[in-house]
Amino acid sequence: AGNSAERVKEEQKAASSDADDDDTTTGKDGKKKVSKKQRKMLNQLKIAELKTLCERPDVVEVWDVTSTDPQLLVFLK
Repeated sequence: AGNSAERVKEEQKAASSDADDDDTTTGKDGKKKVSKKQRKMLNQLKIAELKTLCERPDVVEVWDVTSTDPQLLVFLK
């Protein structure tokens, strides 16, 4: 389960690096800077992804994805 979560996060990072956001600012190197809040949102699992990763998707709630370790939280439920 841990490997799949890491794989999902890597895919999200790859997708976010390809996307062009208007809310970002351009730095000295020409690279776009992403705010800390935007980085947290990009690294956060989606509810559907969390439901597919856990054994009991019926216990997943909307705010579970905002925890520091959502898979552990759902496992403990």
